[in-house]
Amino acid sequence: MEKGEIFWAEDKEDHPHPIVFLENLEDGKFSACILSSKPTNGNVLMSESYFQKFDGNGIEYKIQF
Repeated sequence: MEKGEIFWAEDKEDHPHPIVFLENLEDGKFSACILSSKPTNGNVLMSESYFQKFDGNGIEYKIQF
């Protein structure tokens, strides 16, 4: 994976949020951030202006704000 790629956990029932890959760590672990729509558990609310709607080729991203 490359930094910034968004993926979903295999177990969507226990982990229902999209995950943004940041970097590989040791022993098969990785660093990432979870995208959530709820301001709970210390989540930081983001603004729609933080996100691009289209990639460099003009293709709309699957995940929207």
